[in-house]
Amino acid sequence: MGLIVGLIFLLIWVAILAASVAGIVFWVFMLIDVFQRKNWIDENQKILWIVVVILLGWIGSLVYYFEVYKKLGKAV
Repeated sequence: MGLIVGLIFLLIWVAILAASVAGIVFWVFMLIDVFQRKNWIDENQKILWIVVVILLGWIGSLVYYFEVYKKLGKAV
């Protein structure tokens, strides 16, 4: 019984680790997109998104993804 519980905890730990790494990678990709994007209405909008993505982490990245990236596509 102890072995099964140990394996379950190990699987949970691996899943949390994988989700954390995926969140960091997603955050970095969205941050790079913010910096590379050229089609902003003004420079203040870019600065606002940089602050949102940096301060809110992966949650800010999700907001940026749905509000900007998904609508306008990848930055060129």
